[in-house]
Amino acid sequence: MKSKQTLNYLLFFIGIIFGTAQEVTIAPARIKSDYTLSEKADTQIIAKMQKVLNKSGIIDYENAVFALVPEISILSEHTSSGIPSIAEVEYELSFSVMNIFDGKAFATHSFKTKGRGSNKGNAIAMGLKNIDLNTPIFSEFLERTKSKIISHYERELPKMIQRINIQVGAKNYEEALFILSQIPEAIPSYASKILPLTEKVYKSYEENLGKEFLQRAKSKWAISKDEYTASEVAELLSQIPVETSAYKESQVLLKNIDKYIANKDVFYRKLREKEINNAHLERKAAIEAIRAIGVAYGKNAGTKVVLWK
Repeated sequence: MKSKQTLNYLLFFIGIIFGTAQEVTIAPARIKSDYTLSEKADTQIIAKMQKVLNKSGIIDYENAVFALVPEISILSEHTSSGIPSIAEVEYELSFSVMNIFDGKAFATHSFKTKGRGSNKGNAIAMGLKNIDLNTPIFSEFLERTKSKIISHYERELPKMIQRINIQVGAKNYEEALFILSQIPEAIPSYASKILPLTEKVYKSYEENLGKEFLQRAKSKWAISKDEYTASEVAELLSQIPVETSAYKESQVLLKNIDKYIANKDVFYRKLREKEINNAHLERKAAIEAIRAIGVAYGKNAGTKVVLWK
């Protein structure tokens, strides 16, 4: 009963956070270009993106699923034969909002510009001075794009829920959390359809995690029984979430290793401190479970977009 109450408590806070955090967050991505740009040009572009995303209050470097992706396409270029030579470049700089995992582009806004410099790289950098993202037009572009993203995922929700349930059935809980992480909290059906599914997936994820830690602890203890191994086993047992079926069995194993512990007062004090700390981390993880765990899993598997760090 206590476990159920605690889980509901955590999901209540998830509901508060997701109920109030209605923004679609966006991360600045590295520029796509067939031409290797100078560090100066790179710096100019990232500064422009950071400024407009910060102003809009939607920038997120850690857990954003969507990115603002700049791309340069050269339209024409000419280098004079005089001394010194002067390069002239006309190009298009486009900004697309994309899902970083599947590469889907939701909208694109483009600028045409040109620049002159001592070489092609300098000419491109000079042309960037004409680009201003901090305008009502570009802000409106971001707002329209967020609306497109929300509409898209609301339409795709039945298919995504089906995929999530398939992954849960196969015990691929991190994959299920990864799919969940891509669903914006701002969609109309989030509270009614996604939060209950979150409870199901996250509870299964923790249950599976607890069993894995318990099995590792049992295997280690079966191989060797001494004070050093007892410390290692206790460390594994302390990682088991309290809200899981494995926790009760972990306490039985903890009693079995007790006689191998030399300084019991120090040992159990440190173990208790570890459990308290992990309990705190579990609450934080529960609140951020969908995005933090899912996005991390997705990034480890690879992305279609390279983000700025």
